[in-house]
Amino acid sequence: MQLPATARRYVRFGPFTVDFVAREVRNSRGKITLQDRPFQILAMLLELPGELVTREQLRERLWPSDTFVDFDHSINTAVKKLREALENGDGRGRYIETLHKRGYRFIGTVEEVAAFNAAAASPDVGQFPVSDPELLPGRRHRRLLYLASVAAVGLFLIALRAGESTGSIRQWWNTLRGFPKPIRSLAVLPLQNLSQNPDDDYFADGLTDALITDLGNLSGLRVISHTSVMAYKNAGKPLSQITRELDVDAIIEGTVLRSGDKLRVTTQLVRASPEEHVWAERYERDVGDLISLEKQLALAIAHEVTGRLTTAEETALSSNGTTNLKAYEAYLRGRYLWKDRTSKAASGAGAYFEQALGEDPHYALAYSGLADYYAVGWGSWLNVPLARRYAQKAVELRPDLAETHASLGIVLQYQCEFAQAGAELRRAVELNPNYAMAHHWYAIHLVVMGRVQDALAENEQARRLDPFSLPINFYRTYILLNLRQYKQAMEQAEIVGAIEPVNAAHRLRAMIYWAQGQVPEAIVEEKAASGFQPVPGRPASYWDEVARVFEKRGLQAATLMALEIEELACNKPHDVRVSESLTCDPGMIAGLYHQVGDKEKTLYWLNRGIDESRKSSNGQCWVANTLETSYDDMRSDPRFREILRRLGLPENTN
Repeated sequence: MQLPATARRYVRFGPFTVDFVAREVRNSRGKITLQDRPFQILAMLLELPGELVTREQLRERLWPSDTFVDFDHSINTAVKKLREALENGDGRGRYIETLHKRGYRFIGTVEEVAAFNAAAASPDVGQFPVSDPELLPGRRHRRLLYLASVAAVGLFLIALRAGESTGSIRQWWNTLRGFPKPIRSLAVLPLQNLSQNPDDDYFADGLTDALITDLGNLSGLRVISHTSVMAYKNAGKPLSQITRELDVDAIIEGTVLRSGDKLRVTTQLVRASPEEHVWAERYERDVGDLISLEKQLALAIAHEVTGRLTTAEETALSSNGTTNLKAYEAYLRGRYLWKDRTSKAASGAGAYFEQALGEDPHYALAYSGLADYYAVGWGSWLNVPLARRYAQKAVELRPDLAETHASLGIVLQYQCEFAQAGAELRRAVELNPNYAMAHHWYAIHLVVMGRVQDALAENEQARRLDPFSLPINFYRTYILLNLRQYKQAMEQAEIVGAIEPVNAAHRLRAMIYWAQGQVPEAIVEEKAASGFQPVPGRPASYWDEVARVFEKRGLQAATLMALEIEELACNKPHDVRVSESLTCDPGMIAGLYHQVGDKEKTLYWLNRGIDESRKSSNGQCWVANTLETSYDDMRSDPRFREILRRLGLPENTN
């Protein structure tokens, strides 16, 4: 009768020898690195070779009942690491057999040995044990060469840890050893809604968004934003094409099935190159456990992708914004509508954010959602002072979240409090470098501050995270226009047209043509844009009349004619403007007067723009957005510098 493995010092299987006292596994090449739990699982399997060791037995031995852990994920991870150490991760199951949903069985031949012996552990090495004092000269030389190689590798690894190019050296070293390339970028594709109710789409998309947000907190991992992955919803494209288009190393895909009060979520991690399924898991929970399920799922994916999490990352992934399921669902619905980027859809987002706060008055993300709703809106509900109160409350509740600081930052930007706005937006980027909107809003701030080249770099960061975002791509065109890179700006406008073919690209092309003095082309684009979205107060024949005057009397006359109509709207009483939905844009009027060379009226309308914004019910300070490089020729005028001082803007640009 065999003794149990724990009563023996050494056992051997294949080329491996296990030392139970030292808790080590070795072969002819040296020690095999195994963490504690994979080693304990191996020891239990070796106690009963050929017999089933159930998952419940493993749980009782390794995860006591008072230990809070996602057991399924933990045991799967431990067995995977054990297999990688013993079987090169090829999945052939030389030693460990999986019995589906039951447990594992050791299927190799196990024998007791007196001590570790390299020759016995690896018969093809030769007839002489390493410890034999009578080694042949040739073998002694090979042994010395082996020891020298080990020493060289050790010195290399020390240098690797200290070197500035650690990442690239480590990647080269792992490739040399046959390890796959580390996952540095990831896209969570829209989880597929398998329920019969299409209204549950928000539920699947909301869970997708929550995973993206949580995984975005991992340092060193680029996670594609919600807007861009939604472009692949029901697209049916092969994974190889998606990873190429999004420029990512791996994809998360899965399904959500909600039936009554039951919820089933399946997910899998697929590496792009070489294409392989790295990990898959299924979770079945009550709907009431949705919040904890999402956190467990995010942790499981994070462990698979990174291998190791910092304490801060573990805490960030484990912390719940709310424990109230109704509040969480309402928030998911609100974000689902807000991110649609249309006025009609976004109009309902505010009610859901309010509902979330009704369920949980301390839910910081719901306050952040309301701040974004009232500050970055597409409708009549725009109210920046109200947005500021919500954003400040969000930061007060959760100063550790990028979303709360970003919401406050863009509100302050729109209120022309630029120093504080910049600080809040920088903090948001620091807290979560994967939050695309923080980069986008910070780029807006940098343009207004005259740092246009820096804004382009910040916009590029946003675009890498959210390549199909309409506002990010739209604003990139505006930045390139400020840099007077007209060819690149026009190319970018075409990209915008592919994302939103109805209106946005016409407005951008018109701006580019105006900047280059191509008036007929600009008017054609303006007419096309106004056909999609007429401007209140402008007659239908507005651009035809501008074109007629331009042809007969030139650009200056056409501009002055346009100014008459724009000034007419601004000179009407405020209550009339509101009742007739008239738009008054002093910044645009100032720009037109600047274009025709009327400095005095340019200064008048810039100052009036500041006064209008301070009296405005929505509290926005739009005139600041007109003061970038287009006014460089006026920066020597003391009156213009006074306008910059009133707005808290730098007097010089880089």
